[in-house]
Amino acid sequence: MGALRRFRKRLFVDELGWDLTVQGEEERDQFDTDQALHCALLECDQIIGGFRLTPTTVPYLSRDVFPHLASSRPFPARPDFAEVSRLGVIGEGSVRIERALKVYGLMMHIASYQRLTGLVAIADLTYERFLRRIGITTRRYGPPQAIGADRFGRTLHAVAGEIPLADQPPRTLARLRSTLQTVEIHDAPSLFGPQRLSA
Repeated sequence: MGALRRFRKRLFVDELGWDLTVQGEEERDQFDTDQALHCALLECDQIIGGFRLTPTTVPYLSRDVFPHLASSRPFPARPDFAEVSRLGVIGEGSVRIERALKVYGLMMHIASYQRLTGLVAIADLTYERFLRRIGITTRRYGPPQAIGADRFGRTLHAVAGEIPLADQPPRTLARLRSTLQTVEIHDAPSLFGPQRLSA
């Protein structure tokens, strides 16, 4: 878990400039609990991507920190929905896109394994455009809003919404599944206990 927190600090704080809580070389927050599933994508034993999946029946980042982003539809609190947060990959150009597709493939795989019907998140507009480009259907909970500034003084804009899993085009799901052909998934049986997953 420490390696994943160090990856998060490197990506979100050092590279992207998010103003997050840091302890030493690790980024962590109050939502890093035993109810959350932490997924890391590794290449040659190095973390290159990851995300956190939190049930919406317990406190979660989107609803508890950014409730105002859900201005047209409320954030869910139901057992068949989970929140995705701290999602990101490192790399440049086509390598980064390829890794992102694998991370989204893992996300869909885990959602199916857990029989979820929706994934909730807040995202910046770049990620929302990327989802649209790769064919993932999303549904907004409200319009984009400014949520603060990063460490470099740039204003951050985000939008809240969901990925309704039943509405995903079969072609998109097939493409994301195909990205996992070279991925070996570990710890899948622990998905319903105190949860840690690596791929």
